[in-house]
Amino acid sequence: MFKTIIDETAKKFDTILFSGGKIGYQIEMNANDLQRIISCSFEDLLEEETND
Repeated sequence: MFKTIIDETAKKFDTILFSGGKIGYQIEMNANDLQRIISCSFEDLLEEETND
C-alpha cells in the first residue's frame, strides 16, 4: 500500500478540495477530518525557491 502525504500548508485552510475519483467529482472537507478517514500524513513537501 502507498503512503498518502499532503503538504502541511493544507492545514492552514478551513477546508481543502480534492478529486472524488471520477471526472467531475470533487470533495471538500477539513484536512484533519481527511486525516482521520484515510490515515494520511502532513509533511513539508515544498522547496523554497532561491533567486540565484
